[in-house]
Amino acid sequence: MAGAFGYADAMRAAPAITMITGTVDDGMPLSNLYDDQPGVRTRFNGSPVRFVVDFGASITAGLIILGNTTLDETGVVRFYGSLTDPTGFAAEIMNESVVTTNASFCRGQAALLLSADVSFRYLRIHIENAPGGVADVGFLAVFPTLRLNNGMAFGAFEGRLPTGTYDQNAFTGAEFPVPGLTAPRVARFTLPTLRTTEFYGTLRDMLDGLTIASNVAWVPETTLSALELNRRTLFGRLLNPGQEYGITRDRPLLGTTSFAIRERI
Repeated sequence: MAGAFGYADAMRAAPAITMITGTVDDGMPLSNLYDDQPGVRTRFNGSPVRFVVDFGASITAGLIILGNTTLDETGVVRFYGSLTDPTGFAAEIMNESVVTTNASFCRGQAALLLSADVSFRYLRIHIENAPGGVADVGFLAVFPTLRLNNGMAFGAFEGRLPTGTYDQNAFTGAEFPVPGLTAPRVARFTLPTLRTTEFYGTLRDMLDGLTIASNVAWVPETTLSALELNRRTLFGRLLNPGQEYGITRDRPLLGTTSFAIRERI
């Protein structure tokens, strides 16, 4: 099945965030939810925790990710969206729940992909069943989506990049492995059948708006189960220094492009 991109993260505009239930550690504030480094976390105390994000005006989004958390497989994250209610509780736009996935694999990620993008101003989030009543959260991302007409080519790669190092004594043969603290997830794939409306439309607009510092999210298949959506949705960088990205029009009405995405940690 076809996949989807999340781009133009609305959290990059640093919207207002208001606590409703629970508290936040002074040294790990709410502003860390949109810090450039997902490893810089917000610490919520209490269970459940409830807070509201006010984007200041209506936004359009279809993919929401609460990531790099200490939540385990018992955690529940609830998302409510409203255009008019500052508490977000009216939830006339969105009322969805996601069970988080074991932190050892994808860092306690909760990913919500709506069936279609919707418009809302207020986003209310509940975090429930935090271990010991404490939940550390690395980032909140709220993306509009580009949903592709066709899927990835066969040969798509999904894996990890070990960050450790290794040395060996040339005289004795003694080995000195140094494990890395992290192993970010990576994905490489080709989109071989882009339609004209995609490569001259939303995909080109997405690429034109990206910078080295831009965050994107990649969903390999829009029909994934909730568990697999948590495990395989990749939040990272699409552009890296020295790399070029574009679209090759190699046949009438169709184009091809390739991507490599590395998880931000």
